[in-house]
Order: sequence, then structure tokens, then C-alpha cells
Amino acid sequence: VGILKLSESLTEINKGTFANCDGIIKMNIPNSVTSIEDSAFESCTGLVNVEIPVSVKTLGKSVFKDCSLLSNVIIPNSIDAIQNETFCGCTNLKTIILPNSINSIGSSAFKNCETLTTINSPKDLNIISNSSFENCKSLTKFDFPESVTFIGESAFRECESMTSLKIPN
Repeated sequence: VGILKLSESLTEINKGTFANCDGIIKMNIPNSVTSIEDSAFESCTGLVNVEIPVSVKTLGKSVFKDCSLLSNVIIPNSIDAIQNETFCGCTNLKTIILPNSINSIGSSAFKNCETLTTINSPKDLNIISNSSFENCKSLTKFDFPESVTFIGESAFRECESMTSLKIPN
């Protein structure tokens, strides 16, 4: 397939719609889309780049789980939560910029993103759930914003390159 171009009249990408479509390398999500449901692109192992338009308000669970070549993702400030397993197993994801609108990171959201080196801390982040960054072997630092009220079990387990964790007073 290569580049997936979706219809401008599309408003929702339903659960599992493109799961296991290995031939998708890049996609153009139109501004008409407001919701990307659970597992919509799960295991699209050829997918490299994703830009989510500001029209998207809901990003479901496991949307990009096991997209092993995914290296670049742009998340708009219209998204307020990274759901469970959204990027779990994206072993080629190196950097991700989360908008300040993110207030929670779900369980195993970035688990096994082994090459993730950099992730910013959204200023309104309240919740970092269980295993959120587990086995992110290349992650070197994380600065917790003042707003964090909960850090789950094993949130940073096996982050063996971690050299800096800044926790507010």
C-alpha cells in the first residue's frame, strides 16, 4: 500500500480497522477524523510516520501497539490522555513530544519502546500508570511536573539507561 490516504469525509477510524496491515508505511489522516478507536493500527509493522490532526479528540487503547518501525509521531493538543498500550512495543520509537494537554499516561503506554531516548513531561500530567515506561531501555531522563499525583507500579522498571529523574518537592 505505501501511503494510506483516507477520505476527507471520514470522521472515525473504528476498532482494528487497519490492524496487521504491514504494507502501510505512512498515512494521511484527514482533518475530518475526530476519533481513532482501539487497535486501529495495531501491528502495522511497516508504519514509520504518523501525524495526528488536531481534529482528533479521542485516541483509543493499543492504537499503535507493536508498530515496530514507527519512529515519528506528532500528537496534537486536542488529545488529553495516552491510553493503555497506545505505543507498547513500538521498538523503533526514539522521541515523542507530548502536548501539555496530556493529563494521564495509561498502563504500558510506552512499554517495550526500547529505543525511546526522549520524552517530555506535559505540564498538566497527573497520572503515570503501571508499567507506563517499563523496559524503555534507552530512556535517559524524565522530569516530573508539579502536577503529578500518581506514579504506578513498575512505571520506569528496566529503564537501564535512566540517569536523571526529577521529582518535585
